[in-house]
Amino acid sequence: MDNDRIRENLCWRAERCVKELALMHIVKINFAQAKNFGSAEQLAHKWQLFDLPHAITKLGAQVTLVQLSDRELEFTKDNVRIYFVPAPTYIPRSLLHRLPLLNLLLRIRGLSPDVIHIEGLHFPFHTYWIKKVFPDTPLFVQDHANKMPATFFRSRFYQFIFERVDGVLFSAVELADVFFERGYFPQRLSIFEVLEGTTTFAPAENQEWRDTRKKPRFVAVGDLIETKDPLTVLLAFKAVLEKLPEATLDFYFRRDFMKLELEEVLSASASLRDRVRLMGAIEHDDLEEVFRNTDYFISGSTREGGAYSLIEALACGVTPVVTDIPVHRTVLKDGLVGKLYRIGDHTELASKIIEAHNESLPEVRRMNRRHFEKYLAVDVIAQRLLDIYRSV
Repeated sequence: MDNDRIRENLCWRAERCVKELALMHIVKINFAQAKNFGSAEQLAHKWQLFDLPHAITKLGAQVTLVQLSDRELEFTKDNVRIYFVPAPTYIPRSLLHRLPLLNLLLRIRGLSPDVIHIEGLHFPFHTYWIKKVFPDTPLFVQDHANKMPATFFRSRFYQFIFERVDGVLFSAVELADVFFERGYFPQRLSIFEVLEGTTTFAPAENQEWRDTRKKPRFVAVGDLIETKDPLTVLLAFKAVLEKLPEATLDFYFRRDFMKLELEEVLSASASLRDRVRLMGAIEHDDLEEVFRNTDYFISGSTREGGAYSLIEALACGVTPVVTDIPVHRTVLKDGLVGKLYRIGDHTELASKIIEAHNESLPEVRRMNRRHFEKYLAVDVIAQRLLDIYRSV
């Protein structure tokens, strides 16, 4: 009899957990205003709005997106609905991020959220109004490589806001340290580690790997700016060419503030001129084919929030050789795959590249893809997010 009661109690508890999970309604809010876009579907694809929410819905929860916009729209895909809420045109831009947006707050109230997830730390006033209207709803805020102005009064204000937040999400927990040190976060604030997002990129089906021992292909993806440190990458590759003279390196970038500096280095070296190309910008979807035909992903970045390009490269089986910074360590699991090197050290970068090249490429590609599937795939991150939401 006692066993029957225990069994009945366990079944009741299990059913209750399933019902609670099924009823959980997560509302994700993006205050970065979407402007001058074509269709809602095009913007959702470009900003990768649906992949993670859809993966969360497959785990039994409900997800709705609320996007500040220049127009009013509704769009549903993969059991996820997105509401585009227009910013009031009568509010000056300088005040837009300070005053409560009544139409947006009313939209969220109508959704009856169980959890609210705000994208970006740099909307403190909106975060305040959200918590004011929904004082009993768990509220999480996600960092997206946000920088905070280092002023005393601003830090005190942020601390006041984040006293009311249930948790802040960072791609690597170490990224939160500076916010605590500068007084933006109260010491009791809960920090959770979860990547900003991931990718659906994958190796080509039945892809046959060519012999790349003599002609390896290298790719660097990122703006030509100081924080991406493309000069270190270029100088390291110059040293690599001494041992791999037929290697090639392509830079893909949008902002080109350091392009002239790179061109000066290229013009002074015949070997670099023949083996390095400054490709400029391409459509994001086209990067998948680039990575499928690349052997090594190189990064000189000194600071990252989400390391999307690194994740995309791993998804296609590319071997990364990247700077030893918090997010890269998180993605690579402290060098479980790929190679890490000291920021700005082109000699060590060249050495790590040669070290990586001495490994068996076909097997390493499969290992890189398995690493992605185990730690970085969309269903893995979705489960992590759901665990965080349920923690409160």
